[in-house]
Amino acid sequence: MSKKVNFLDGALVAVTAALLFAVCVLCFVLPQRSFSEEENRRLATWRTPSWQSILDGSFSEALGEVYRDQFPKRNAWIAGKAYSELLLGKRENNRILWGEDGYLMARNEYRDLSVAEENLRAVAEHSEMLTVWIPRSADVMTIHLPHAYPSEAASGLYHLLDGRGEIPWRELRDAAEQGTQVYYRTDHHLTTEGAYLVYRSLGEVLGYTPVERESFEKQTVSENFFGSADSASGGIALRADVVELFRYAGDGEFLLTDQTTGEKREGFYDWSALEQKDQYEVFLGGNYAHLTVEATNKEKPRLLLVKDSFANAIVPFLAIHFDLEIVDPRCLSDEVTVEKCDQILILQGVDTLATNPSLKKITLIKQKS
Repeated sequence: MSKKVNFLDGALVAVTAALLFAVCVLCFVLPQRSFSEEENRRLATWRTPSWQSILDGSFSEALGEVYRDQFPKRNAWIAGKAYSELLLGKRENNRILWGEDGYLMARNEYRDLSVAEENLRAVAEHSEMLTVWIPRSADVMTIHLPHAYPSEAASGLYHLLDGRGEIPWRELRDAAEQGTQVYYRTDHHLTTEGAYLVYRSLGEVLGYTPVERESFEKQTVSENFFGSADSASGGIALRADVVELFRYAGDGEFLLTDQTTGEKREGFYDWSALEQKDQYEVFLGGNYAHLTVEATNKEKPRLLLVKDSFANAIVPFLAIHFDLEIVDPRCLSDEVTVEKCDQILILQGVDTLATNPSLKKITLIKQKS
């Protein structure tokens, strides 16, 4: 009996070892992907090690990341895990909450506020800068949260922000409670409806009179958008999002210039982005270290907009009132010089504030005298 048991144990070990060896080989034999559209991030790929990386342990760490990112049929395994979690009755996978009416929302609770404090200290050194923070979808769309999830999960971050800038709570929450979709179901960004509400609230901050909603023509450009929350959750969205634009006369005549590469484009929208998974890039074509937006037929006050991707959908509205110097500090590595601006606005999501220490780079932004 003991010999039979030992044989079975040995066979199990041999089969398991063979499977692990096969997976390890396949990770390197199969074509490696450098970018995942499903997760909207760069993937770790094989790099030839050096003696230094072997000795300091960085090669072992990098090798683990390669196995994680290049695992055969990785997306299928992620989706399988997500559906198994749902079958077990759980309402969360990979820190994405499955809310009511198909909403997928990131569960970020920010127990460590050190990054936010570092960013706010950097901002405090520039008293001329106006600040507006975009709240998380989970803090606005509370009526769609799973019943067991506490709506005050990020309250510590908002207490830290008290008196340190504007947060368009009322505009977004009131609209959401009245049935307006102000955030995408499958993505963390504002819809164009939500972006318009933030634009209206910015009128009080920047001193302009917002254009009325009725003056824009709504244009549906996609009905099959699956955003970042869907990607992070394993592709479990029940239905796709709709991407809409608010068009107005002359919005295709603005000149957009990537000041890093010199590339120019007319109009705010990159139609090619509608052919990829991250269709939110239809707004401006993504993020740039330094982008300028100028009207070709009218001189306007100039606004320096220090932003993250939340502002991309708001830029077409702001361009009605300002020529724009747009800087994304997350993309900055060197000093950047902008034209002299009449006002400076920091417009970021609270998630960026709490997780990315990029605002300390605002010292790299210099205005021409």
